[in-house]
Formats: sequence, C-alpha cells, structure tokens
Amino acid sequence: MDENEHSSGKANERGPVDVASDGAIRSPIFRHESKYGPRFSTTVERRWRDGNGNWHTSHSFSETEALRASEVLREARQRIIGLRHEQKQIREAADDARGFESHDESRDKFEDRQQGAQSRSNSRSRTTREAPRER
Repeated sequence: MDENEHSSGKANERGPVDVASDGAIRSPIFRHESKYGPRFSTTVERRWRDGNGNWHTSHSFSETEALRASEVLREARQRIIGLRHEQKQIREAADDARGFESHDESRDKFEDRQQGAQSRSNSRSRTTREAPRER
C-alpha cells in the first residue's frame, strides 16, 4: 500500500490499515476490534537507515522533526475520522438491509421527543400564568 493513499480501513493481520507520512516521519494507523465495533489508534515514529543499510525506528525527534511529527499526527487523525465515517456508513447500510434504524436516528428521535415535550410544557406554563393586573 502506498503510504500516501487512504485505504478502505480493512485490517490486515497485524499491520497498519493506513499510514500518514512526511519523509522519514510516519504515523501508522491500526484497526482494533472491540465489542463496540472497530477502533483505530496511531503511533508516530521516525525511520532511519544505518551505514549497513539496516532500517531502524526511533520515537525521539529533533526540534524541526517535532513540528513535522505533529503535522503527520494531525493527518493521521483526519484519516482516522475518515475511517470511522466509512465504518459508520458500512454499519448503517447493514442495519438498513436488516431493517434496523441507526443509533443516530434513534438519538434524533429521542431528542425530538424531548424537545416536543419541553415545548408543550412551555406552552402550558404560558397559558396558566395570570394576566397582568390593571392599576
């Protein structure tokens, strides 16, 4: 997978589902299954090669690398948001196929009922107030 491409978020065995990078600074994104559905996490690392051509990973950064690392983490966060959105769409499509309403639809209906009850309560309290007295 190209490090600059956004993947579909499908988990391969143990590797990242996506990688945000800027040169040697990388932020691999991992997918973890939980009882609430997939979760995503990331780390940040600097890759470097020694004189023998062997690759190494470091988690310490120079002053300028620290700024680049923060931008790579920002990009990783945006990609995680995108992956979560994709997973939500997949889950909602599966729920629609089975005839279930989504959690968001349930919450919206609950909030509408709450607002309606509050509006009815406010209108009743206005109608039961005493009229202003004349002097």
